[in-house]
Amino acid sequence: MGQNKLVRVYQRASKSIWEDDSTVLLLAEVHNVDGELNLSYNRYIYLHRGRSGNALGLSVSRAIQDEVELDVEKYIEGEDMNLMLLLYINEISGFCQRFSDEFTQAFLIEPKDYFDALERYLLSILE
Repeated sequence: MGQNKLVRVYQRASKSIWEDDSTVLLLAEVHNVDGELNLSYNRYIYLHRGRSGNALGLSVSRAIQDEVELDVEKYIEGEDMNLMLLLYINEISGFCQRFSDEFTQAFLIEPKDYFDALERYLLSILE
């Protein structure tokens, strides 16, 4: 079994604002090179998780910050995090679908089903 491209457990201290132990890559640029998917990180969204797997917040690239009409910094949490997830839910779902095996190994559910449920949940708490 190869390394999971989506989930990364830190081998050293995190540089984020949280006491996080791992990240989940929710969005990055994907390039198909000779039949292999390669990632670039000019445009990304990471979910930062604590030791017990709890969601702490998102880190987003400068490119994403510039795209949205929200006043967000690199690290976001709370309602801004929920809004960011809703804004990018379809794109995130499509990205994770490209790595369906890795996603399912980590979350025990297909990306589409997971993000459909997440979208319903976020809409319900933001009402």
